[in-house]
Amino acid sequence: MDEFKTWVAEHFEHIIRRRVDDVIDHYANSDHLYVHVEGPRWSTTGFEHVAKGWRDFFNSAIYVDDITWIEGPIIHSGLSMASISGIIDMHLRIENKPQQVRFRGTYILQKHSDGQWRIIHEHFSQPTKDPYGIGDWLKPN
Repeated sequence: MDEFKTWVAEHFEHIIRRRVDDVIDHYANSDHLYVHVEGPRWSTTGFEHVAKGWRDFFNSAIYVDDITWIEGPIIHSGLSMASISGIIDMHLRIENKPQQVRFRGTYILQKHSDGQWRIIHEHFSQPTKDPYGIGDWLKPN
């Protein structure tokens, strides 16, 4: 489990330090790579598109100052596949104004022939306040 805590801490550090090539290297170089982005698009498919997305992100007005776990990381692992999930707070500066954004997130990793764990699926999102128009269906006891 420590291997995956180290992996995700390194990934977050690369994002904070704007090390775009190191961030991109954490993704599987595959046309089947599938990412649900936290932004205005629903998804990004394929390594080249994900790499372009990261390069454009780092050339935008968004600067990530810190990423902290609120819940997790929760890790499940096998010999060649693993998942890392939880809830994070992302501390940002957007056009030099501080912001904090909370996301739920999941990385699905696969161990590649070079021995490195790489993302084959990523999903970061925020819950919708009332997606069905009936409030929360979970009733208090």
